[in-house]
Amino acid sequence: MLTSCSNEQSTTGVIEIDANINYPKIDLNLDEIAEISYIPLKLGENNIFIQKPRPRSVFITDDRIFIADGNTYNPRIIVYNHEGDPLYTIGQKGRGPSELFGPICFAVDTIREEVFIWDEMAAQLQVYDMYGKFKRFKSRYVNDRILKFDNIDNININTLVLFLPHAKILSRDKYGTPLNFRSLSFLDKDSMTFHDFPDINFERMHLWATGTMRSSLLTTKSGIYFYTLSSDTTFFINDSLRIVPKFIDVTNYPNPGERGVFPSLETDKYIFFNTYVAGIGQPSLNIDNKNKKFLVLDKTAKKIFSLEDRIEIKGPDNVDYYLFECLDWRNLKYGRTLNPNYVAVFVNYIQLIDYYDKLSDSLKRIADQMSENDNPVLILMKIK
Repeated sequence: MLTSCSNEQSTTGVIEIDANINYPKIDLNLDEIAEISYIPLKLGENNIFIQKPRPRSVFITDDRIFIADGNTYNPRIIVYNHEGDPLYTIGQKGRGPSELFGPICFAVDTIREEVFIWDEMAAQLQVYDMYGKFKRFKSRYVNDRILKFDNIDNININTLVLFLPHAKILSRDKYGTPLNFRSLSFLDKDSMTFHDFPDINFERMHLWATGTMRSSLLTTKSGIYFYTLSSDTTFFINDSLRIVPKFIDVTNYPNPGERGVFPSLETDKYIFFNTYVAGIGQPSLNIDNKNKKFLVLDKTAKKIFSLEDRIEIKGPDNVDYYLFECLDWRNLKYGRTLNPNYVAVFVNYIQLIDYYDKLSDSLKRIADQMSENDNPVLILMKIK
């Protein structure tokens, strides 16, 4: 383990992060690290977004974009092409096999050409092909254990990763009955049964209103990071299911479990980190901007640097003013996708009009052609 008296780090061992250290600053231009595309999502029959998607609700292939609709009254995945034309939907509202009842999260296996959808309300894992044909499902119990998780991802051709970051505080129901929930599970895709291995035991209790939840998995090209405010450590899983600690937040917080610094994006050159806070919306737990850290590890230089609040496009006269095309804590958390190198930002017509003066020319041209009855614009940032 490394001591953070310096910002020089090893990218092979456990890396310590201390939010109280004034790391040297680095200035990054979004133009230099990202390719940005603007996709107005066209209307199709029953394809209007009622709510924006949750984090990790977008998956991009070479010719399609899979989006879990934020409309919890009609849960489904809508598949678009890269021009924003709706192609088809996966799943339909209902309570039976092949039907969805509540909020969903999903994972896509492009090799097997399968889509795995978790229905939170029905406690069912549905499996479809990539064109929406229902194949199989698993309901409620697996290996005599209740199936429950908030995060799902595809780790290899045979296995799904399931993660419940707040399992520690769901240990018993209101009657005191043990629930036996696990934090981390591996599920075999064919048999729909759990792998037999010890669970991760997090020592630190956190509040119900955790600050990670749907953002508790981070997909990379070589595996998956997972973390929770119940722990100061970020772990990494590779495709052979080997789990190792990668980052530890050694900050001396006044109330451990209320905040932590965790990775939010990894590229070929950088790993970005943000402060996550429990109980967003509760004044007693909110922290001001000066205590919210935005850090980056330069993997080549093996050093940690501090960033400004936002990585933006430099506008005329080198002024940062484009509102939506940026990397900040909000976009890195809520815009997190199921791809290792994409951030997805949804902007509706009202937002475009309200902040018209702060739009790029590309967004202004799109806003000029829109009305309040249109679907949002999808801003895709492909990080180099």
